[in-house]
Amino acid sequence: MGTREVLLLRNFEFDPDDREMELLCGEFPQLCFTATDERSYVPQDLARYEIIVGSPRPEDLKWAKHLRWLQTQTSGVDRFVDRSLFARPDILLSNASGAYGRQIADQVIAT
Repeated sequence: MGTREVLLLRNFEFDPDDREMELLCGEFPQLCFTATDERSYVPQDLARYEIIVGSPRPEDLKWAKHLRWLQTQTSGVDRFVDRSLFARPDILLSNASGAYGRQIADQVIAT
């Protein structure tokens, strides 16, 4: 089995630093991670990734010909449920439901 390409789309909710990237690469050597800003990726570049973590622009998903899994950083996936957006019909779509529960509770208490 070869290396699988993974795109991490950074934004204000998800911004892995160098140490976190090193940990990911060390823990998952079968994956090749690329991180870029959510607003600055080139749609045609999506063609090389099998996994995308983030929220690409829905209209750009037609370029992701090798995509197998889209993991959003939020709980909402409404903008991605239309299967005609994807270049392939068999995409695994998952969300981050529950991932921010503690942080939200901490913010509410602090406020």
